[in-house]
Amino acid sequence: MTVHHKPLHIINLETCDSTNDYLKQNHLKLQSQFPVLVTSAEQIKGRGREDRKWVSLKNRGIYSSFGFFLNLNISLTLMPIICGISVIETLQKISGQEFYLKWPNDILYKGKKIAGILIENIVQGPKVVSIAGIGINLNHMQKDFPKPLEK
Repeated sequence: MTVHHKPLHIINLETCDSTNDYLKQNHLKLQSQFPVLVTSAEQIKGRGREDRKWVSLKNRGIYSSFGFFLNLNISLTLMPIICGISVIETLQKISGQEFYLKWPNDILYKGKKIAGILIENIVQGPKVVSIAGIGINLNHMQKDFPKPLEK
């Protein structure tokens, strides 16, 4: 059996509110191009779970979201762990360093959160539009973070 996959359609933005919000607002017109990867050099309103702020300074990190279809019969609760493990494996392969997943959506390096996963789903009949946001702090300085987060 041959499986045909569509190529990943990539949208690079200079700035946006958040890459997840961009996909949520544009998912209807982008569905014919799924799977889609949206990246942005900065996010004005980057966020994590429960609308927590995600510091997304220009050219200091990776801010991206994938948009794709899932069948409704797939367990949506597994998406954060699948994405988290994928990010950890990629970071370890690139850097040779150890990273850890703190359930449900934090990636830790030396005990500090350096990345987060935000999964949002839109149910459309038997299909689900799944949006997997991944934010990775790469070049942030301690002073870039609000006081409670700067340690």
